[in-house]
Amino acid sequence: MAAKRNDRRSRASLRVSAFVVTTTSMVISLLLWSRRKQVVDVQEPVRKSSAEFFSERDWYNVWKGSLPRSRWYEYSPYFEPTTRYIHCSIPKNGCSQQKGLLKRIRGDSDYRSMKEIHRHPNVDGLLRVARMKDSEAMEILTSASIPKYMIPRNPVLRILSAYIDKIERRKPPTVERCVAFDKWARQQFTGRDPPYESCEQFYGLDQHWQPQVCFCGLLHTPDLYLQFKFENPAPMVEFIYRTVPQQYLETGWGRNGTASFRESFGKSQKTTHFHGTDSKFLK
Repeated sequence: MAAKRNDRRSRASLRVSAFVVTTTSMVISLLLWSRRKQVVDVQEPVRKSSAEFFSERDWYNVWKGSLPRSRWYEYSPYFEPTTRYIHCSIPKNGCSQQKGLLKRIRGDSDYRSMKEIHRHPNVDGLLRVARMKDSEAMEILTSASIPKYMIPRNPVLRILSAYIDKIERRKPPTVERCVAFDKWARQQFTGRDPPYESCEQFYGLDQHWQPQVCFCGLLHTPDLYLQFKFENPAPMVEFIYRTVPQQYLETGWGRNGTASFRESFGKSQKTTHFHGTDSKFLK
């Protein structure tokens, strides 16, 4: 009996390994991780290039026009008007901690409440660039004095994490998770071309596994934002400490509200916040 179980696990592991190997290139081409160049710990934006891109190709209007009117607000980056910085929030890429920080700076006492953090963008009270007049949005997006950042994530792990968090939890325990993931991923992505020019074919998918380039205009001007790897949060935390006043960072975080922002979010996320991705699928 034990031998049978081990054999079944081995076959399941092989199926997953084969699936990951054969689909990794497709997924990576879909998402930001391999868009033009691999993201390093901190990728400084070429601001002159971005400004030229804006003026030459009318990037803002191209991006805005590419989105369904009803979805424009959801895909727009956040602007924090007090400390004046912009955050491109991408689902499954640490967006909860970043939106929590935005809420705290705004003065919300419920900034650690996951329920409040994940309220619909139309009612979460946070300021998105899409709320501004086009002229105002262009001014802050092209301003070299306003920091802009995003957190890209390994695309394969991001999709695995989204599956575990949003899909697997709803399945009965008798369902073999590896086979279920294989079928689900093929159903979601088969027949969709990489979003080299447009994200239109992906807007029907849940945002948690839509390509990362579909957010914040990244498809059109990826060099606009500082880029911090999700898997190595230390550089992102240092950036936050340089950008945000200490009163919002030194305490008030963690489960009991007594930890600092660095203590809560500055550790490597190889296993935490992956919903067990590593242990369930990659070993």
